[in-house]
Amino acid sequence: MESSNKSSSYKWVILAVFAMISAINSILFISFAPLNSFVQNKYGVSEFSASTLVMIFPLLSIIISFPCGVMADKFGYKSTMRLGCILIAAFACLRVYDGSFKILFIGQLGIAIGTPFVINTTAKVMGDWFKDKEIAFANGIASCGLFVGMALGMGLAPILVGFMGFQQLMALHAGIAIIGAIIVIVLIREKHRDVAPEEGGSWAVFVALIKNPNLRIIFILGFIAAGYFNGLTTWLEPMLSVKGISAKQAGLVGASLILGGIIGSVIMPAMSDRYGKRKPFIMLCCLTAALSTYPLCTGTNFKILLILGVSVGGFFFPGYPLMLSLLKEIAGAKRTGMAMGIFSIVGNFGGTVLIILMEAVKKAAGNTWTYSIYMLIAILGIALLITTRLKEPRID
Repeated sequence: MESSNKSSSYKWVILAVFAMISAINSILFISFAPLNSFVQNKYGVSEFSASTLVMIFPLLSIIISFPCGVMADKFGYKSTMRLGCILIAAFACLRVYDGSFKILFIGQLGIAIGTPFVINTTAKVMGDWFKDKEIAFANGIASCGLFVGMALGMGLAPILVGFMGFQQLMALHAGIAIIGAIIVIVLIREKHRDVAPEEGGSWAVFVALIKNPNLRIIFILGFIAAGYFNGLTTWLEPMLSVKGISAKQAGLVGASLILGGIIGSVIMPAMSDRYGKRKPFIMLCCLTAALSTYPLCTGTNFKILLILGVSVGGFFFPGYPLMLSLLKEIAGAKRTGMAMGIFSIVGNFGGTVLIILMEAVKKAAGNTWTYSIYMLIAILGIALLITTRLKEPRID
C-alpha cells in the first residue's frame, strides 16, 4: 500500500519534470523568432537565413519523429528522453560561441534533432503514469510547459539581449539546458515497461496504425490544427497591420493567444476527464475558433482583439492535449510512441503547408488576406465535420 502511494504521488514529479523540459525546449528554439532582425545585423545574413534558426525545427521533426516514436516503443521513453536531453544540452553549449552563424545554425540543428526525442514522448509518458480519467489533464499541464516556454522565449529574448548581450543569453540557455538534462536523467522513471513486441516489424505496426479509422481522424485533425496554429501565428501581424494595428500591439495579441491557451489547457482537459468524453470538447475547440477567427484577424479595436486572442487560445489550444489523450487511448500503451511520431509528422507538415498556402492565396487574391482568412475558417469547418465521425474509446 505504501509503495502504491509513493507511485501515485511520484506521477506529479514526472509531470512537473516533463512540463519543465518542454518549457526549456520551447525557449531554446522560439527565442530566435523575435531576434530575426538582430541575427541579420549581427551576422550579415538574409532574412531567410535568419529564419532558418526557427524553421529547422518543424522541418527536422518531419524526418525524425517516426524513428523517435519507434525508439520510444522499443527501448522505453526514459532512454529516448535522456538521449534527447543530452543532445539538446550539448548543442545549446555549442551556441555559446557566437563568432559564426554556421556554428549557431549547427547548434540549432542539434537541438532540433534532440527535440522529438523529448516532446514526442508526451502521450506515452502521461499514459504510463496517469489513469485514463486523469490523462487529458496531465497532457494539458504538459502542454502548458510548451506554451509557457513560447511566451517566455518570445517575450524575454529581445529584453535579455539588450540587457546582457547575445553571447550571455546563449550561455544562460546552455546552463538551463544542462540543468534540465540533469533533472530528467535523475528523476524520469518508467512506471510500466511497455516494450512493443516485433509483430512483423515497425512497418507492419505503422500500416496497422494508419489503417485504424479513428487514428486516421486524429492524424488529419493534427494536420489541420497545426496548420491553423502556424498559419494564424505567422501571419497575424501582417493581417492586423493593414487594419491599423501596430507590430507591438499585434505581438501582445499573439501573447494573449498563448495566455488563453495556458488557461484553457488546464480547464478543458480536466473537464474532459471529469465527463469521460473527448469528442464534444474537440468539436467545441473547432467551433469556437472558427467563429472567432474572422474578427480576430480583421479587428481594429485593440482591447477587443486581446479578448478575442484569449478566447481563441483558451478554446483552440486545449485540442492538442485532448488529441494526445486519444492517441494513447486508441493506439494502446505499446504503440503510443509510434502513433505520436506519425501525429507529429503530419502536424509539422500541415504547419508548413498552411503557411505557404496562406501567402500564395493572398498573392493570388491581389495582396488581400481575406481569402486566406476564409481558408483558415474552412479548414476548421472540415475539422469539425471530421470529428463527428470519431468513435472515441470508453474511458474508465
